[in-house]
Formats: sequence, C-alpha cells, structure tokens
Amino acid sequence: MRLWTGLQLLTFVVLFGIHVPVAAAPSTKVPPSDYNKETTSKETLPQKEPELDSRTTAITPEPGPVDRQVLDRIRLTRITRDEYAALGLGAMSGPVVPKEPSETAQILSLNYGVSGHDEQAFEGGLDLTTKSRFGFHWQYKKFCCLGSYAEPYWTLGGAALYPTSNLLAQVADPNSYQLQAGIGLDDVGGLNRRWKLELLVGQGLLGTSIFGRLGYVFDDRFNQWLGRALNF
Repeated sequence: MRLWTGLQLLTFVVLFGIHVPVAAAPSTKVPPSDYNKETTSKETLPQKEPELDSRTTAITPEPGPVDRQVLDRIRLTRITRDEYAALGLGAMSGPVVPKEPSETAQILSLNYGVSGHDEQAFEGGLDLTTKSRFGFHWQYKKFCCLGSYAEPYWTLGGAALYPTSNLLAQVADPNSYQLQAGIGLDDVGGLNRRWKLELLVGQGLLGTSIFGRLGYVFDDRFNQWLGRALNF
C-alpha cells in the first residue's frame, strides 16, 4: 500500500513539473489577421526634408577658381539714359574776331545727347552768347571709370560761333570754327544724372579759347517727348 502511494506521488510530481514550463512558454500562433502587418518605428520612418521659410536668406556659395576668373572679366557699366536733353550755362574766353583782342562772354546752350555702347556718348547743341553771337557744338565723350558721386570722362569735338550780322559770310569763314578737347564729370553729386560739369579748350585759326559749362539734364518725360519729336 505504501509502495503504491509513493508511485502515485512521484507520478504527480513529474507531471506537474512538465506542465508548468509548457504553460509558461509564449504562444507561437499568429492570428491570420496579423499576417500582413508591418512593424515600423520612428527610427525607420523616412525623414522629411525641412521646409524653407520664405524669410530664409539664401547663402551664396563661395566662387571657385573658374568662377573667379569669370568675375574678373566682368566690368561694371554705367546705367544711363538712351537719350537726354540738357540745358547748359557757362562762359568762354578767347579770340572771336580777327585782329581784335580776346573777348569773354557767357554762353547758354541747349544740348541733346545719345548714350552709345562701351561707355560712349554723343552730344550736340545750340549756343547763344551775351556778345550777340550764336553757333553750335558737337562732342564725342568717353567715360573712363565709375564713381559714387561723379563719373569722369574725356571729350573731343568742335564748335562754331557766328555773329548775328553778315551771317552768310561768317558761315564760309574758317575763322568761325575750332576743334575742342576737354574733360568733364557726369552725374555730379549722384543726383540721378541731373548735373554735368566740363572744361574745354578750343583751338582755331584765331587762337586758343577756354570754355566752362555746367549742365542740367531735363526730366525723363521731357527727354522722351523730345526724342519722339526728333525722330518724327
């Protein structure tokens, strides 16, 4: 009887020891509804590119060696009006009449100019002096460099002055003409190209003359109207 009772107790202990580990083991069965589910995490999600704010300032990369060579070949150019009209007020001193001393007079000029390519300009104008003389001048201008408050240039050209009497004879007289050369400043003061200043030296058969002129450029609307009128 004791032997049978001992066998029953041993059998119970063995079965209990086998049952506990099996019950504690995790289930390996997966429901069919979970077969196609993907497991993701924040680490595996694709990173979204940051959106640029409209107020973000773009940073220009430093130019490379080739870029610097290209930049060195780029030359700043002047921003000019294609055509302009200007009023000039100045003075002259020099011989005007043969065998008479030099005279000094004030000159009022009405000028019209055209800006060309490669820092060039062409200008012509009508002149009226306080000594009852009138005439005209023409100029070629070449700008040499840029400036913050003025833009210097050199100029070549010519001029003619006639008396109001005996006009026909004076037009045919070579003494009425002279060649001119000088220097000037455009956009004096950086005031939207309103002011010009130039100094000229003229040489003719009668001798050497000196001219100084201060010019004021009219408003763009007047320049456009004058350009249309001249083209018409």
